[in-house]
Amino acid sequence: MLHNLRLSKGQTISMSVMQAQDTGFVHGTDVNPMLGDFETTLEQVRSECFQDRPSRRGAMFLFEDRHTCERYAKAWHGEREAIVFECVPLQHIGPVHRGHLGWAPRVTRDNAKECARSYWAGLEASAPHDWEVIFHGTAYVPQWETLPSPSFFGG
Repeated sequence: MLHNLRLSKGQTISMSVMQAQDTGFVHGTDVNPMLGDFETTLEQVRSECFQDRPSRRGAMFLFEDRHTCERYAKAWHGEREAIVFECVPLQHIGPVHRGHLGWAPRVTRDNAKECARSYWAGLEASAPHDWEVIFHGTAYVPQWETLPSPSFFGG
């Protein structure tokens, strides 16, 4: 990602747009492993009940504030270093959705679809800052020139 931001002078695109532009890029997975089976339920409920919302598959995911992004980066990646940077949406293809990540920890086998419906309805689940914005399109990273250099060989 860091290398690509340098090559594109700060612009980044969602995986869906990259595939649509016939770049030869093939996305290896369509799910967030941190959300597990709930990711599949989210997409199923979206396709059945919220077809006017963007698919999570291949979308770009942004947080509304740095603090929330850093908190989720630590929760999802543990002690591994995660680089957090500002990202400004430039263009979206289709709809944009603002969903609350607080539904994921509430999921049980019995309420997964209900939690997914609440996510797609844009309802708040818990902490007011746990929002993500998803869309298909392009974004710009203003500080792309000052991001750390990528380490291809772990050094």
